[in-house]
Amino acid sequence: MDSLSDDARTTCRASSTLDRNKKLYGAHNLLSTDLSTCWNSAQGSPQQVQLLFNRVVDISTLRIMFQGGFVGQDVQVHVKKAGGSVQWEEVDADVDPEDSNDLQEFSCKLQQVEAIALNFQRSTDFYGRVVIYRLEVRGTETA
Repeated sequence: MDSLSDDARTTCRASSTLDRNKKLYGAHNLLSTDLSTCWNSAQGSPQQVQLLFNRVVDISTLRIMFQGGFVGQDVQVHVKKAGGSVQWEEVDADVDPEDSNDLQEFSCKLQQVEAIALNFQRSTDFYGRVVIYRLEVRGTETA
C-alpha cells in the first residue's frame, strides 16, 4: 500500500481558508508531511476538503490528524469514480473522528476512484472551524 496523497500528481481543494490566508492555512498544507503546517477553515459549517488524484486509484485507508477542539464531525464521504462521471456520489464509509490530536485511521475500501471529498457537517469548535495537520490517503494506483 502506498501513500496516494504524497504523490506529486495529487492536488487538493478546500471549501474555505481562515482569513483567506492560503499561504499559512491553505489546503496544500493538508498534503504536507510537515506537522508545523495545517489547513484551517474559516468559521461556519459545513466544511469540505477534496483530493484530486489525477489518476485512477483504489483507496484502502484514510489517515487524518486534527487539532483537538477543531475536529470535523458527521463526515460524509463522496467520490468521483473513473469513467468520466462528473458527479460526486456519496459512499458508505465509516469515518467518525474523535476529538483528539492523534493521527486517526479509518478503513475505507473504495475502488476505481479519481477524487475523494470529505464533508464535515459540523465541528467540535463552537464556530464551526476545522483544523487538519495531515490528511493521508493510502491505497494503490490501478493500471
